[in-house]
Amino acid sequence: MLAVIHLAPQTANAAAEKLPYLIYEGVNTDMTVLWQMTTAESCTIKWGPDTNYTTGSFTTTEYGDDHQHKYSIPNLTPGTNYCLNEQTSYLEEQLRNCSAKWKIVTCHHSVFSPARKRNFQFGRDEWKPLFDKYGVDLVLNGHDHTYARGHVPVRSAAESDVGNLGTVYVTSVSGPKQYRFSREHMESYAGEGY
Repeated sequence: MLAVIHLAPQTANAAAEKLPYLIYEGVNTDMTVLWQMTTAESCTIKWGPDTNYTTGSFTTTEYGDDHQHKYSIPNLTPGTNYCLNEQTSYLEEQLRNCSAKWKIVTCHHSVFSPARKRNFQFGRDEWKPLFDKYGVDLVLNGHDHTYARGHVPVRSAAESDVGNLGTVYVTSVSGPKQYRFSREHMESYAGEGY
């Protein structure tokens, strides 16, 4: 997780053509944010560890002829998981109000990591109970540059729960770098039912 980022066009009529996305350009304390507006427009980008956006702000102007903006946010702290409590509240609100037949969640860090020395305990302690409570069907994660899939079966004596697999967790990667799969690490989740 990076930080909470807020993007504000200078006029109310402006709209984003492409929403902001982040690019890591090789410096572990900087993250580049790119976005595109529908019209010529300057924008203010603010960021910080919470929704007060206290770390910094910058007003950008477009570059090129298609209303694109770019700004590199400096001085981030590597390894910091910003705003996990705020993200958890947001996640619960979205799941509580979701009426979709299939509930699919994507998140960067693996709730059950198949790679050695990777552990997102917060995800298992705080998010997994929400996935269970609100009947999430599938969680797609990345970060660990490995592939694994599994589920935590519902353990219940209730006749209606027979055959309920619970949430299916998939960790995958879209790039060429692969970490070694660790069977021992995956087996360490047995106490949590995985």
